[in-house]
Amino acid sequence: MNSVDKDVQELYELGDELFKHPELGYKEFTNKRILTEYFSKYGLKVEDLGFETAFKVSIGKGHPHIGLIAEIITCMAERNLWVVTVGKVDVR
Repeated sequence: MNSVDKDVQELYELGDELFKHPELGYKEFTNKRILTEYFSKYGLKVEDLGFETAFKVSIGKGHPHIGLIAEIITCMAERNLWVVTVGKVDVR
């Protein structure tokens, strides 16, 4: 297995772990923990924003600053779990 295959496999495993913990209505506590641990594992700066389910990840220094606002929305439909990510990018 090459490096790309390992990265892809790890992302699938991350997605599987998130699927195991469907959390609705501003109660994404486990998903926040899973994601912040994942980003920290790779040395990214993770900051708590003072909200129970929000955090900020920083990569690098200087300009440009690129911001991504993302939300994981979990929906259950007939025993199928769907996760939809909605995002906004802001460059300054």
